[in-house]
Amino acid sequence: MIKFFRKIRLDLIKQYPFEAYNIFKNREIAENATYQKFNRNGRNDKSDAFRHAYYNIINTKAVGIGIAKLFSDAHESETPSVLIKEKEMELFNNNVGQQSLLGNSNLSLTQLADLIYQKILNGNLRYLNPINFTLSAPYDANRDGIQDCSTCANGIISTTQ
Repeated sequence: MIKFFRKIRLDLIKQYPFEAYNIFKNREIAENATYQKFNRNGRNDKSDAFRHAYYNIINTKAVGIGIAKLFSDAHESETPSVLIKEKEMELFNNNVGQQSLLGNSNLSLTQLADLIYQKILNGNLRYLNPINFTLSAPYDANRDGIQDCSTCANGIISTTQ
């Protein structure tokens, strides 16, 4: 679990251990739902936007908006400057997910996934375009929390918006 929270301050985990465990468990739920909707768990694309928003709506349901926001903001806090567009996109989608629980707290996880999926279809979530992993390799190719190269930018190129 600590490896998963590598980017989150340990004092936050110590302060909210029960909530941290619930957030950790929700990661797999969000990844599975993303795969069901998109047949992949991509990076900086529509599946990434969905996964962030859905992960945050289920975290908000599990631990409340305040703590969900603390953990999601902490996770994005150490993003390197080369990935600023990705960070801005993820913070936006995290917020959409958190806010989307308002008035929808009675929905099941499946219904929440459908709600977030509708938001991507309606253009309410952000994703990056164009992305090109040939010109811009993954920043952390093996997802171990360690930068793999100094020029890698997760598909972000000069024309990415």
